[in-house]
Amino acid sequence: MRKSSVYIRHIFLAVLMVYLFVSCSKEEPFFILSKDPEIIVASSHHLAFPDITWHDQFWYVTYRVSDSHMAGTFSLIKVMRSADFINWEEINSFWYQGFDLRDPKFSFNDKTDSLFIHFFAVGTGQENLNVRRNLYVMYDRHNGAFYADGDFKTISMDSRYPDDWLWRPIWENGYMFVGGYRRGNVRFYKYESLNTTPVIFSKLEGKIASESTLRFYNRNLFSIIRTESHSYFGVLTETHDSFFTSYSYFSKLPFTWVNLPLEQLGGPNMVIKDNVVYLGGRVNNQLRIFKYFWQDEILEPLKDLVTYGYDHSYPGFYLKDNTIYGIYYTQTEDLGGFMIRSFKIPIEEVNEDDAW
Repeated sequence: MRKSSVYIRHIFLAVLMVYLFVSCSKEEPFFILSKDPEIIVASSHHLAFPDITWHDQFWYVTYRVSDSHMAGTFSLIKVMRSADFINWEEINSFWYQGFDLRDPKFSFNDKTDSLFIHFFAVGTGQENLNVRRNLYVMYDRHNGAFYADGDFKTISMDSRYPDDWLWRPIWENGYMFVGGYRRGNVRFYKYESLNTTPVIFSKLEGKIASESTLRFYNRNLFSIIRTESHSYFGVLTETHDSFFTSYSYFSKLPFTWVNLPLEQLGGPNMVIKDNVVYLGGRVNNQLRIFKYFWQDEILEPLKDLVTYGYDHSYPGFYLKDNTIYGIYYTQTEDLGGFMIRSFKIPIEEVNEDDAW
């Protein structure tokens, strides 16, 4: 009788969990903090476009939540924190009435010791239908979290291109650099501050281009851009001091572009170590990471990561202690939900099949 009652109780609990999961998924996001160290969070809702950073002895992850890849009925930006890259807690949940918030990305200004989250807001309501804004929110060290929704700030834009979608900003010597795209063209911006009008220092036009990532290494500026047919990798070997120290450097600087055989590199990202570029994104419906020896133009496959379904990837990278710490999103194995997954790749082991 005891075994039977225990069995019935287990069945009841299982049915209750299914009921709660289904009923919650219709109204609000239902989240599961996984015990699997490679899964940060899972949900019946759409989890996507994550990013990662390390700041003040903690790991931070941010991602978007909605009920659709695009044009959902709601949109949230969530922030998770971890001290060990295994156990995570939620510290923020942002929303912006009448807007779809997309592609949250961290940036850190080492000159002012300031950490930001940037995201793009696309109007959804009738009154905001054609409104687009590049927003940011600052980290509040005193409270150990980012400021609340009412503290969203708008990034200043060039008046000729007010709707450019700024994607993955970075800081160098107190200036912010970022690629912004609209209608297949990418323009590269330099900001003295987030409240000043930027200067455009380079661009790539006529290539049906979109998402881009910039990285500095040894006074070179590297760029990787997603296009419809393949990917562009660019190097800007500009060493003039004014590029790094003066805001009013208006000269248009030419990247040296190389075509990479990576079709539609979804959510391109990279880190650089010892003149080797470690880059990745969604390629042919698989999250793939590569080593790129840019001086010799040699591209080598490094790692394929676990993905399910067709909606996935957009990896976030952070290089620390000769290890690439990363995250990305993918559908769940049963295709009934989504999850944010993490990974680690020690650089000194990258030539081994089990480098993980």
